[in-house]
Amino acid sequence: MYNVMYNTRDFMPRMVRKQIYIQELHDRQLRRIAESRGISQAEVVRQAIDSQARGDGETGIVDPGAWQQAMAFMHSLQRPGTPVRAPQRWQRAELYSERLKRHGRDSD
Repeated sequence: MYNVMYNTRDFMPRMVRKQIYIQELHDRQLRRIAESRGISQAEVVRQAIDSQARGDGETGIVDPGAWQQAMAFMHSLQRPGTPVRAPQRWQRAELYSERLKRHGRDSD
């Protein structure tokens, strides 16, 4: 009788233990998702893997054309001989001093 009621080998696939490292932000998100769905954190991870394997997970790229255009622009800035930005010719203290004088305050 016990084998009939509690024999899970025929019903559940064999589980393999995995240990992963995630950022604290992901840990908080994982806990929140699991709690809101009433399932274990491991089940949330399994569902995310299944979703990605089916191809219905988000890639983060909403408009691939816009992404390609942005990447081309960024690469054009990196071409040899193209300055990305002008060299800094000011000191931070000078800017603060100028700002304080402009508003009628002393820098000291």
